[in-house]
Amino acid sequence: MGYVAYRPVFYVVGDVNNFMTLFDEFLAFLSSEKTATAEGLFPSGLQLVVEPHTGVDLEEFKNGEHSLEEVEVRDPADKLPHEVFSVNPPNSLPEGRHALQTTLSFPNPDIVKVAITGGPLYRMRDRFENAGIGGGHIDPEGTPYRRFVRVTEANVTEGGDTELTNVWKEVLKGAKTMVVLDGEPDADSPAGSYIANMRSDPQFVWV
Repeated sequence: MGYVAYRPVFYVVGDVNNFMTLFDEFLAFLSSEKTATAEGLFPSGLQLVVEPHTGVDLEEFKNGEHSLEEVEVRDPADKLPHEVFSVNPPNSLPEGRHALQTTLSFPNPDIVKVAITGGPLYRMRDRFENAGIGGGHIDPEGTPYRRFVRVTEANVTEGGDTELTNVWKEVLKGAKTMVVLDGEPDADSPAGSYIANMRSDPQFVWV
């Protein structure tokens, strides 16, 4: 079993029913723990809902005793209800951690402006610089983190779509990327058409 920091992901090798029993006990323990100011680490009334993929047998865990008061194990399904990152809103991530996040805005119907605000940007600095994408620091209000942002924009009617494809596929190397829209372009505009094409690319997770 292993855990990836800042991502809600566990990797399990072996008996998944045993893991779920241990995970149930772990969550029950956290929900009873208090901070130095007597606040709960987890909210009271914590509920565990398990949605297994087809072929994952959790009947033993489903029918066993649970440490949490509310545990629901749903029927296995071919298509799971959550995409990558969809259960982890961008604002809950410490800035600059490993989940790639980009915000798209639209100064006019032909322009797509890209601000890459989360992810291993420092490790990618050479690729950004080679692609001519600069950046700078901002201090998000209300957070203790100083965020480095990479910013670029492209006119998608003058070859900018190719430039942005280079960002996604060569700079980011096709890594899963959370996308936030700052506004919504008209569907019939060049920017709107570009966003429609992006939505069909599994690289992007829309939040």
